[in-house]
Amino acid sequence: MRRTERTSFLNPGAYSVGIVTSRRIERACCEDLAFRVLTGKQQPDQSRN
Repeated sequence: MRRTERTSFLNPGAYSVGIVTSRRIERACCEDLAFRVLTGKQQPDQSRN
């Protein structure tokens, strides 16, 4: 799965809880249990864009 495909399905969920930037989505994937479950503990890496 490409990096953009991994994070694109998170956008609606992230926006619904007030997370609107890709950096905050990345942080939520590390810190928030719900995001970690959705991503299978894989975190997007915005520094490689």
